[in-house]
Amino acid sequence: MTYEANYPERLKTAYIINASVYFSLIFSIIKPLLSGNTIKKISIHGKEGWKENLVEVIDADVLPGFLGGNRTDPDGNANCVQSVKHGQNIPKEYYMTKSVNRLKDQPTAKRLIVSRKSKTPIELEVDESGSTIEYEFETDSKDIGFGLFYKETANNKCECVELIPKQRIDTHLSSETGLFLCDKAGIYMLMFDNTYSWIHQKEIYYKVQVSPPVINLN
Repeated sequence: MTYEANYPERLKTAYIINASVYFSLIFSIIKPLLSGNTIKKISIHGKEGWKENLVEVIDADVLPGFLGGNRTDPDGNANCVQSVKHGQNIPKEYYMTKSVNRLKDQPTAKRLIVSRKSKTPIELEVDESGSTIEYEFETDSKDIGFGLFYKETANNKCECVELIPKQRIDTHLSSETGLFLCDKAGIYMLMFDNTYSWIHQKEIYYKVQVSPPVINLN
C-alpha cells in the first residue's frame, strides 16, 4: 500500500516467493485495499514452482542461480554476491532512537490521552490579529493525526476552517514543533486525531503558547 500510494504505476511486476500460509492469509485481508491494476502485477508463490515462472519472464543467463537461472559470479557462486545486494541485518548504529530531551520528562509539558477511534481538540483563544501560536508535542508511542483549525467564536455551531491540513505524524522518537502567525482573532484549535486507530489510545505530551503581536517602536 505504501508503494502504491507514493509510486503509482512504477511497479512493473512483483514476485513474492517462499510465501508462508500466514502471509497468504494476511495478503487476502489487505488485498481489497489495493487497486485492480496493482493486484494484477503481484504474483505470490510458495516453496515450489516459482523458479520456473521466473525463467519464463527473465532470461536464464541473466537470472542469478539462486533464483533458478544460470548466472553466477566469476568464482561460480550462484548467490551472485558481486552483482546482487542481499538483505542483511541493519547495523545498530543506524537504529533510530528516542530523543534524550523528552517532553514527558519536562514539568511544564501537559499530558493528553486520545482514545482509540476519537479525536481531541485543544482550543486557544487569540484576542489580537498578528499573534503567534507556538507548539510542540510528542507521543509516548506510535503516531498521531494532527491539524490546526480556526473558527471565529467558541460557538459549537460556528464553521471550522482548516489552516494546517491534518496528517499523521510519527512523534514517538522526536517531538514535532511549529509556529503559526494568526491573521485574525478567534478560536484556534490544535486537533489530535486518533480516529484511524481501532486498537491503540495515544498518550501525548505537549506545550503550547500564544504570544501577542510584536510592537515595532521604530
